[in-house]
Amino acid sequence: MRQEDTIIETFFDECCKLYGDKSWAASAWASKENQHAMFRCLSLVGDMSEGSVLDVGCGQGDFCDFLGTENYTGIDISKEMITRAKAKKPNIDFQLTNLLDYETKHDWVVVGGPFNLRVRDSAEKQMDYLQTLIEKAFSLAESGLVFTVLSENMTIPERQWAQLFYYKPAEILSMCLSLSNHAAMDHITLPSQAVFYMPKMS
Repeated sequence: MRQEDTIIETFFDECCKLYGDKSWAASAWASKENQHAMFRCLSLVGDMSEGSVLDVGCGQGDFCDFLGTENYTGIDISKEMITRAKAKKPNIDFQLTNLLDYETKHDWVVVGGPFNLRVRDSAEKQMDYLQTLIEKAFSLAESGLVFTVLSENMTIPERQWAQLFYYKPAEILSMCLSLSNHAAMDHITLPSQAVFYMPKMS
């Protein structure tokens, strides 16, 4: 198992054991309202009522509930999360796997939070890892990719968690634009988060 996988799995397995079926808390959201505000942002990348959705870092499947669709696949590294997701929604395709090991293309790829864990020992290495993940996610998206990261711009340093990484949004936008001419950022809806939209337009 990759070192990064172990860090992510351990963090979210522990969150899941701590909060159980309180799924928004198990996914490290401050509140259910914050989680749903971000879900609304994620859904703006395109019409997800049409086509398939891949939810990377799906947790217990909350975004599936939000969308109200069964044309959905959720993947997560956390065994605890996937076990609970399958128990709640046995008819939905949940898979215990890493994005880097996943090969099936979908219309929409959504990554709502799992990029935020600190998995490398320097900012440069963390950014290299993030770029690898974004490139892979974008390659799996037929219609578009949307993802979030924590922003250093509007976070009070004293409230930052050591386990999390706070990115420079401008650097992430530049990374997105290196992959596609069609990229946009929302740094308004939740001040601590930046949302990046990468629709694939003809």
